[in-house]
This record gives sequence, structure tokens and C-alpha cells, in this order.
Amino acid sequence: MNANAVSKFHEIISHYRRLLLANPGKGLLICAGGNAAILDDGEVYGAAILLDGTPELDNLYEFDLCAFNTDMGCWDGETPEQTWLRINNPTFIDLGAPEKPLSGSANTKFWEEASGAEKADYCTWRLIDQKQGLDALKALFPAAEADEMNFVLFSTSGVHGSYQTIEQEQKAPGTGVTFMVIHPRLVLTRYGVVYPKSEGDFAFLKKLRATSWKAMTDVGADT
Repeated sequence: MNANAVSKFHEIISHYRRLLLANPGKGLLICAGGNAAILDDGEVYGAAILLDGTPELDNLYEFDLCAFNTDMGCWDGETPEQTWLRINNPTFIDLGAPEKPLSGSANTKFWEEASGAEKADYCTWRLIDQKQGLDALKALFPAAEADEMNFVLFSTSGVHGSYQTIEQEQKAPGTGVTFMVIHPRLVLTRYGVVYPKSEGDFAFLKKLRATSWKAMTDVGADT
């Protein structure tokens, strides 16, 4: 096995330990937000995120090199950029219960179940507070980077709003832009309305739309 890849694996775990030591009582979201790194007796373990948003503390697991892509230097199912984004722009969760339910790959307080099974997949989630649309999208996509497992359609309209595009909202704000987040591998969707205000808000949404378009073309592509 490539010694440099093994070193990269241990480097990532070391960063997890550093972040957790600096944030006692917290878990660190990793692996697309569906798992958390937990510090227990000075050692770093992984924990699955339950539907209520809490880590499964009674079923911790050791990080396994077999789940690490030694060729790319990142976790399986992620790009190196995604793995390192969780370190360079960390998201922490309390080790107690959150205020709102959690579903799928994001530790957020923004979603409630609209339909489907009472589990983290095979269901639809709606935004609880439409005023938090932008915050909810940034929680899912901190750098406005979509991928083939997580992407967004804008101006979806239908039963939850208008056909207003991002550009139309920028010229005449107030209507809002409908969106649908799609997680194909979880058979899970989220929907809501976002109300951008600043130039930075609009730039974020346009970048997320562009990376989502690119990500969708990669789904099922023979690469």
C-alpha cells in the first residue's frame, strides 16, 4: 500500500482530533454530513448520525483504511476537496439532541418531514421557515459546490412557489426563488424558497446552480 496514502489517512484523523480537542462536547461532521467524528478517551472514533440529528454514541466505530481512497487521499464516495472542506470549514454538532429533526446528509435545523418513511432516506423534506432558505442551502453546500450525490434545481415552482429565476429575482426581488435539493443515492429530496438579498447571496446561488448542472451530467456517466 502507498505509504504516502497511509500518511494522508493518519493526517486527516489527526486534524479531526485537533478540531475536537478545541471544541469539547462537540462532534465533527464528516463524510458528506452523514457521520460524525467523536473524541472518546482521547481517541477519535466515527459515529453514524441518527434521524434525530444526534450521533449514535453507543455504536462508535474505528476509522478503517479500507474506507479511505488511497489513490485520491480522501474518503470513499468523496473528492479530496470535500474531505478537506470538512476540516478547513468544520461544522460541529452538540452531542445532545438538536432543536429540529435531521435527515439524510445534513446536520441542519431547517427541515421537517413532508412525506415518506420515518427514516433518513426514501422521503421528502420541506423547509420549516422560508426566511432561512439561504442559510439552509449554505449548511448543505458551504462552498456552493454540488456533486453527483447532492445537487439543486432552482425555479422548480409547481406546488411550492413561482417560476422566478435567480436573475429575475435579482432584478425584481421579493418573490423568492423556489428550489429542490436532490440526494439521488438516498432517494431523498428537500424543497423550499430562497430570498437572496446581497450580491454575495446571488453569486452563491448562481455558483450552486452551475455546479449542480455539472453534477447532474455526471450522474450515471461512464467515466
